[in-house]
Order: sequence, then structure tokens, then C-alpha cells
Amino acid sequence: MKFQPTDAFPYNADVEIAGAGAESVFAVATGEGFDTTPTAAIVDVTSVTATTADVNAEITTQGCSAITERGIVIGVSPDPEMGGSGVTTIADAGTTVGTFTTPVSGLVASTVYYVRAYAINNGGTAYSASTSFTTAPVAPPVATAATDVTADSFTANWDPSEGATSYRLDVSTSPTFGAASAATDLFFSEYVEGSASNKYLEIYNGTGASVDLSDYRVRLYANGSTAATGTNDVQLSGTLASGSTIVLKNASATVYTGTATAITSINFNGDDAIALYKISTSSNVDIFGRIGEDPGSAWTSTSNTTVDKTLVRKSSVGGGITVNPTSGFPTLETEWDVLNQNDVTNLGAHTYAGNTPSFVTGYENLTVDAVSTVVTGLNPATQYYYRVRAVAGNTSDNSNTITVTTAAASPRKMAAASTAVQTANEVVVYKQDNKLSIHADNTAIRSVMVYDMSGKV
Repeated sequence: MKFQPTDAFPYNADVEIAGAGAESVFAVATGEGFDTTPTAAIVDVTSVTATTADVNAEITTQGCSAITERGIVIGVSPDPEMGGSGVTTIADAGTTVGTFTTPVSGLVASTVYYVRAYAINNGGTAYSASTSFTTAPVAPPVATAATDVTADSFTANWDPSEGATSYRLDVSTSPTFGAASAATDLFFSEYVEGSASNKYLEIYNGTGASVDLSDYRVRLYANGSTAATGTNDVQLSGTLASGSTIVLKNASATVYTGTATAITSINFNGDDAIALYKISTSSNVDIFGRIGEDPGSAWTSTSNTTVDKTLVRKSSVGGGITVNPTSGFPTLETEWDVLNQNDVTNLGAHTYAGNTPSFVTGYENLTVDAVSTVVTGLNPATQYYYRVRAVAGNTSDNSNTITVTTAAASPRKMAAASTAVQTANEVVVYKQDNKLSIHADNTAIRSVMVYDMSGKV
């Protein structure tokens, strides 16, 4: 006997069983129908920006009753559900089987989101499997000219960055936001992990004095090794002048035609750590990668990788990594710029702008939740510089730098200041018979400057 319910409720009936000339028998049959739910799927997520995305979904089957609602749920935790913490539900206008696209806005830049399609009928709510996507990073804002400039303040302004949740402001009296300073020691300034044997390593001297290279060794820690021995540990020789570089190469490297010294420890791949070891102090003065760790094919960051690329040390870096990282290559993104494989256009020279950070008090990495802020407590007739970064799931690079000069102190303020000084020095000013008289009890008056109420002499 086959039972085929037509609705979701209990069934019962007397069933006659007869045949072969036997007497008929009646039996009570019971059963209950149930309503199956729809099935849903995420097709893909397209047109992803820092704040928006299009979610393409499909309802593949209806279930045993009509669909009353379909849509998507999205959040920052896996397997979002309607009503969940931090979950947004976006219903679609359609209620049929088929594909639909849901535009999503108001997202946070550089953030991983999880999305599921859903459909509802009398049988309940059905969800698709969870799909994740990452929004684009927030871009640096564009700083614009200062406004409302006075002798002791100005308003810093910038354009909004898509997806930013806040901003970070720096203000300085230095265009480099710091004072020039010498490098702490020699450091690696360029790394070339080229095709075949085209491996190069550049060392820069920014110490302000010539350095005896025989006090240094270049050590290769291959494939996660914790020791550099034999041909992987090479002592350098010669003298490196301040502001100069030495280029070291693999003996079979050919893409760079400038002056280079072949040593056996330049035999790395993207997963090998390298150290610049100082003999006189028995310490590393720079470490590339992490000694004792094999990352697989390469160490990677948001923008950089140590395999099949050229890496150039940022000009702001003033010294090497002297302590082996606890994990990974934490400065790969912050201290290195990436170029294409076999790009050796920068080898042989290094741009160094190392400095000691210098900021106006209270205006280093200041959090601002708007696109302008008033900067106060400044000196008159002084040149200032400001820059800003956008913050969301990531922090952007610096914006362009804006220069602003505060106004000169007004004559009226100068006169007030002068009067205060004169009073402190027992100088008395009074008017009698339409004459202005100035009397000093202790010291002869050498000169007098008189201003009218408009501040004019």
C-alpha cells in the first residue's frame, strides 16, 4: 500500500483487504503528511568593492508548498541565520524557484563576510551552504587644503575613503614627520628572488661612517634550518662607505650588469631565511624571514611574497630586524615594496630617508571620526604638515601631505603682551593733559611702540 499525503496533517482510514475469494478484512491505517522545505544555493559573489557586493543566489526546488519569501543573510561569522547577532537579512521581491541577485551595501573594507541564501515555505526556512568573500581594502584618503587658519590653529581636511570607519591624523613641523637620523647598522636594502639562479642581495650603509665589512657574515638558513654552516655562512671583506651599497649575487646570476660580488650563501629560494651577522657583537643586525621556519614555498603578506619577486626596503626603514620573529615575516608588508621578478632597476643604490618620528603633541595617529578636525595649540608664523590614514578592516597607507603656515600674531596681541611685560617691570603708562606719559621706576626706557585700537602703529 502506498501512502501519498496531499497536505501536512494526520491521516487515518479503514482499508479493505480482499482477494483470492477470501473474506474481506478491514484494517485501520494512519499516517501523517509533512511539508518539505525548499532548497537554496549561493551561485557566486561579484562586483566586490570596499563597501558593496552583488550576491547571486538560486532557489533550486520549491518543496511541498509555495515559497513565501526568499533572500540572503550576511554577517561576519560563519553560517549566519536570520535573527543572529550581527546578521543582516535582505529579502528578495521574488517568491519562485530560480536565480536572483541581491546588491549589498554598507560593508566594512578589508573584512571577511559570510553569506547564505534562504527560502521559506509552510515547511519552514531552508538555508544554503555558507559562502565567504572579502571586501576590498580601504584606500588612502586625499588630504585637502587647511581652512580657518589662525595664529595658533587650523582645520585639517580630507576627502572620505570608501569603507573607512575612522581616520588617523599626524601633524608635524617636519615634512618627513621626523628628524633625520643615521641607521643603527648595516641592513638588507634589496632582495631579488629571480628566475633560475638570478639571486641578489643588497646591503646598505646608512650609519654616517665607513664600515669594515670583514666584521659581517651573510648566513643562509635553508628550508627551515636553525644553523648556517659551510658555504651557507660567508664572511664579507672590504670597506663600505656611508651612503653606499654592496650587491651580492649568486655566481650564476646574469640579469644585473652592475658591480656585484658572488658569494656562495646567495643561493636562496622564497622559503629560506637570511641573516646579516655582526662578528664583533655576536649578534644579527638584520634578518630576512624567520630563522628555523619553512613557510612552504614563500612567506606572504597582503601585497608581498618572497618568491619570484624583487623586494626593496622602504626608504623610511632605519635599521634591520635584530630579533628573530616568533612567527612568520611580520615586517614583510610594512618594510618592503614589491617589484616584478627579475626587476633589478634599483640594485646598486638605495634611497634612505630614515628619521626619528617627530609630531605635534597630541597629533600622532590621532583618531578622528570625521573628515576634518581642528588642530590647536600651535605657534604663530610656523609651517606645519599634516597627513591622514583611513581605517576599516585595514589601515591604509598615508595620504598626500598638506603644508599650512599659521598666521603671524596680531599687533594687538603683541601690544598686549608688551604691556604685560612693562607692568611686570614696573613701567607705568598714563594719560594727562592729552599727553601719553610713560614712566619706568628702575630702568631707562630705550624705545616705545604705540598702537591704536585697530592694531596699527
